[in-house]
Amino acid sequence: MNKLPTILVALVYNDNGMATWCYEAVRALKREGCVVWLAYRKPGKIPQDLVGNAIEYVAENENRHFFKKVYNRFQKYSELLFSVKANNTLIPHCLELLKKNNEIPTHIILNQSSYVCPQLPLQQWVVGWAWPTDFFGYIGKTGLKSNLPFFDRFQNFVYWYKMDKKGYKLSDGVLTVTKILEIDLLSKGLVAKCVYPGTSSLNRVLRKILNNSEIHFISAALNLEDKRKNIEWMLNTFIRLHQKGIKVNLTLIGEYSELFKDKLERSLPQVKLKGKLPRKSLIEEMALADVFVFASLQDDWGYVLVEAMANGLAVLAPDKIPFSEIVGKDDYLFNDKDPVDFERALIKIIENPSQTFEDRLWFYNRYKLNFSSEVFGKNLLKAINS
Repeated sequence: MNKLPTILVALVYNDNGMATWCYEAVRALKREGCVVWLAYRKPGKIPQDLVGNAIEYVAENENRHFFKKVYNRFQKYSELLFSVKANNTLIPHCLELLKKNNEIPTHIILNQSSYVCPQLPLQQWVVGWAWPTDFFGYIGKTGLKSNLPFFDRFQNFVYWYKMDKKGYKLSDGVLTVTKILEIDLLSKGLVAKCVYPGTSSLNRVLRKILNNSEIHFISAALNLEDKRKNIEWMLNTFIRLHQKGIKVNLTLIGEYSELFKDKLERSLPQVKLKGKLPRKSLIEEMALADVFVFASLQDDWGYVLVEAMANGLAVLAPDKIPFSEIVGKDDYLFNDKDPVDFERALIKIIENPSQTFEDRLWFYNRYKLNFSSEVFGKNLLKAINS
């Protein structure tokens, strides 16, 4: 029988979906019996259950004087025309830390392409997020709504197009988060395997059968005023329903300003604004809802959609990748450029509560078959051992 691998998962440096992927990967692979280490950047705070298998990566001390800042900015701009620079110190440093624990990994899984270190004789897989993979696919996202200046967005997408292209070629393979990204990379002659990100659920008990009760909607974002999340566009349709005399039960989770609150409560009095909540409290709020509604313009994955499905909610989302791959049900997809189509989808849900409950069960079963932590671990281990 083949020995299970020792795996290094790197690197956690913020609180976004990439960090979540790393946490869930460590949990899932440990459940499969692997020895797994998580690298995170100092200063950082990781979930308590992962502390025993974590190493702290300390970044090189950056000199922040004026000339260094000018040089860093010049280097960034030069990467628009010339080769991009990868981080060739991260993985060797992490391996030195692991040696102190008498651990030598057989596999390394990297959550972004800039960490691939080809000079090391270890199998390195990188997680692939962005689709489409051609230049115009990356640059096309520059025109989406954002709180960042246009040039900063342009520079960022050019950098990641070039870095992903380079990192994917230098790695041993790409673990794609969507099937369509896997197909895209395979067509370019690269090694790629789709492994849908999984999630652990804190509450898998479905709420009682609706019995023709009112439908409760819920939506969440770190910041409800982030233009990329398209919350304002979504709310305009709920407001129109309210003005037509259709009762709307909507809960919103996320940060907001007092101006946002005052404007919304005047237009949609029954809305419930819960503010920013920790994950456990978000799950508790989900348990009181029936449908998670989502209108984001730009995401490489949708952890919050999978989390909602794991807690027995139906999910309504834009008909675009990756959301359509997650949802997998045409009745719960809408055109995010057509408010009438979104309104049609909402009304159909509101007017058919018994069907909505059946759909909740369907979504929950879809989660178990495709996005559970157990399935994630088995598929991830199978991919890196192939």
